[in-house]
Amino acid sequence: MKPVDDNVFELVVLDGHKGKIVSNSNEPPNSFHTNDLFTPHPTLMNRWKYIGRHDDRITLSNGEKFIPLDLEGLLRQSHIVKEAVVFGVDKPLPGLLLFKSDAAATLSKEEYTNQLWPVITEGNRQLSAFAKIGREYIAVLPETVDCPSTDKQSIKRAFVYQMFSKVIEDVYRGSNIQTQYLKLDIPELEQWLVEEFEHKLNIVIKNREVDFFAAGVDSQKAIQAQRLIIQTLDLGQSTRRVSSLVVFEQGNIKRLAKFLHGLRFDSPVSVVDDIDVMDHLHQKYTNFTEFLPTQAPTPDHATVLLTGATGSLGSAILCELIGNPTARIYCPVRAKNVPNAISRTLAALECNGYNGKGLPSRVHIFPCDLSIFPLSIPQDILSTFALSLTHIIHAAWAVNFSLSLSSFEPQLQTLHFLYCLTLLVQRSTPAGFMFCSSIGTAMASPLGTTIEDEPIPSQACCAATGYARSKFVAERILESASAKNQNVTILRLGQIIPSMNHGASKLWNPSEMIPLVISCSKDIKAFPGTPGPRCVDSCTWIPVNVLAKVILDLSSIENPGETDMKNKQDFVYNIVSSKPCSWEKDFLPKVQSIFKDSPTPGSDTSDGHFPIVPFSVWLEKLYSVTSSPSTEYSFLYSHLNPVVDIWRRQLSQTKSVLVQQPEDPAQIESENHHTNAKELTFSTESVSADSAVFRSTDWDHLLLADGYLEEVIRAWKDVWH
Repeated sequence: MKPVDDNVFELVVLDGHKGKIVSNSNEPPNSFHTNDLFTPHPTLMNRWKYIGRHDDRITLSNGEKFIPLDLEGLLRQSHIVKEAVVFGVDKPLPGLLLFKSDAAATLSKEEYTNQLWPVITEGNRQLSAFAKIGREYIAVLPETVDCPSTDKQSIKRAFVYQMFSKVIEDVYRGSNIQTQYLKLDIPELEQWLVEEFEHKLNIVIKNREVDFFAAGVDSQKAIQAQRLIIQTLDLGQSTRRVSSLVVFEQGNIKRLAKFLHGLRFDSPVSVVDDIDVMDHLHQKYTNFTEFLPTQAPTPDHATVLLTGATGSLGSAILCELIGNPTARIYCPVRAKNVPNAISRTLAALECNGYNGKGLPSRVHIFPCDLSIFPLSIPQDILSTFALSLTHIIHAAWAVNFSLSLSSFEPQLQTLHFLYCLTLLVQRSTPAGFMFCSSIGTAMASPLGTTIEDEPIPSQACCAATGYARSKFVAERILESASAKNQNVTILRLGQIIPSMNHGASKLWNPSEMIPLVISCSKDIKAFPGTPGPRCVDSCTWIPVNVLAKVILDLSSIENPGETDMKNKQDFVYNIVSSKPCSWEKDFLPKVQSIFKDSPTPGSDTSDGHFPIVPFSVWLEKLYSVTSSPSTEYSFLYSHLNPVVDIWRRQLSQTKSVLVQQPEDPAQIESENHHTNAKELTFSTESVSADSAVFRSTDWDHLLLADGYLEEVIRAWKDVWH
C-alpha cells in the first residue's frame, strides 16, 4: 500500500505477484499502480476498506486533497437532485455542480440551494475544513442538462470538468464581483464583521475579543474573509495593506475593525506589540506546582507520555519507543474514539516504515483533545502517571505560519499542564520533560551569528511568525521551570525531512516551505538562489528517523531513574545536520535533473533547467503572479498569498538587519551574491557530546548518499503530476 494522503493509501501490485499481467510504473520496478484507494481498518492490521479511485480525488491548488464521494452520494439521495459533482482541481477552494431533477424544475436557484443546504451542511461535517463547500461556490444547472456518465453510471469526472469549464470559471469569477463599497465607523465595522462571519463563513462569534482561530477560523475562512473585506469595504487607498493574513494578524473582531477603519483614513493604527504579548504569556504560564519529593523506589522501566504521535516526528519517535521492550508508552490522539485514535496512529507509523502487526500491549493510545487538558485525560491514566510516569516528550504543536502569537495560547496552556504533570509524580525526582522547539526561535539573529546551545538572549532574535514566537515563549517558560527542577530538555530542531527507513514514505509535505518553493519555481520558471529570505545556502536538514533516534538517545529512557539533565549547565540542544549540503550546488541540480522530463505546460524551457535568481527577485516574480488580477492566476495561486506575505515580511526584516550593519558593505550586496553571505549557524557541540547516535552519524554523506534526496524529489513529482 502506497501512502497518498492522511489515512489514504493506493493499492500497488508488486513485481512477482501471480495476478499481475502488465506493469505501468518503475517505482518500484515493474509494479502496477491500480489507482484504487483504501483506508486501513481502525484496529486490524492488513484489513482495508475501498473508498474510491485516484480519479475521484480532488487536489486543490495548495496541495490539499480530498475525496468528495460521500457528499456527492448524500446529495444524489435527494429527489430534486439528478447528479452532483464536486469540482476544485487546481483551485484554492472547492465548488459544487448541482444538476436539477425534473421535480425541481420550478424552483429558483435560491430556493433550490436552500432546500439542499441542510444536506450540504451534513456532508461538510464529514469533510476537512479545506474541503467544505461554501454557498457562493455552488452552480445549479437546469433539469434539461444531463451529466456525462459511464455505462456503469459513474461520473466521467474529467469530462464533466472539461464540458462545464465555463460554468466552473464563472463560479470563481462570480465570487470576485465587487459591490458598492461601504463606509462604516468602528462600531458598524464590528457589527458587519460579526454578521459576515456568521452568514457568509458559518462562524458564530459572540465575543468580539475572542481569537479568530479559537472561534474556528481556518486558513480557508481567512482567505474568504479577506476577499469579502476588499470587495465590500471602503479602505481608501490602502487596499494593498490588507494582506491575506489580515484576520490572523489582527486576531479578533475589535482589533480588525479598528485596523480597517484606520486604513480608510490612512491614519496610523495602533497594534498590540508582539514583544509585550510574549512577555505577558511568559509571566502567565510560569506558576508551577511545587514538587514534593518522596522516598518511593525508582521505577525499573520507563513510562513515557508522548504527544504528537500522529505527526511525522511523533510517529518516528513512537517507532523507536516501540523498539524498547520495557518502555510503556501513552499517546493522546485527537480522535472521536479509541478505534479512530488507533487507526490514525497506525497509519502514521506505516508512513515511517513500521511493519509490525498492530501495536504491542505496552502502547496505550487514547482519544484526547490537547486543548482541554486535563479534562480529556481518563482518571485512571492520570493515576498511573502519578505512580510511574518517568518521561514526557512533547512533540505536538500547531503548525500554521499564518496565525498570530495570541492564537497559540492554547498550545502554551497545554505545555504548562504537561510540565505540571512531571511535578506530580511520587518519587525523589520529577519526571523528565523534553520539548521539541524550533530553530525559528533564533532565525532573526544577525547574519554571521552562531547560535549556541543556550537560551536565546532576546525576543528580537525570533522569526516574525506567531509559530516561532510561541515556541520562543515556550522556551522561556521552561527556562523558568528549569531554575527549580533540572528535569527540562529543550530540543531546538532544524528542518525535518522524510524518513530514510526502508518502506517509509518519502513524501515531504507539499504545504511546507521547501516543497512550496520548488512547486512555485516550476510555475514561474525560475529557482531562488537560496531556500529562504535569510540568504543561507546551507541545508541543515535532518531525516526524521535519525532525529527520533537522537532524541531518545538524549532522553535517558534506557535508564528511567536518570530523568535529570545529563549536564545541568546545558539543557538546550540545537539539533541540525552538522555538515549541511548546498542548496545551489547539491540540491537544485537534483531537482532540475528529475523534473527535466516533466516541463511546465506551455514553457519554452523543456529541460527543467530554469535560471537561478536572488531570492528577492524570485519572490517578486511570485508576488506578481499571486497578486495578478487575472482570473487564471488569482485563483490558481491565491492559496500562496499568506506564504508570500510571510516571506516578504521576513525579507524586509533581513534587509533592516543588513542596513543596521553598514560597516560590512559586502553583506548588503549578499542579497545578489549569496555565496559571499554570512550565514546563521547553530552550534551542535552539546548534542554531539551527549548523543552517541549524533556523533556516529555520517553527516558528510547522509543526505547525498544512496539516492535519498532523489527519492524525496520523485515523491513530489508523483504528487504534482
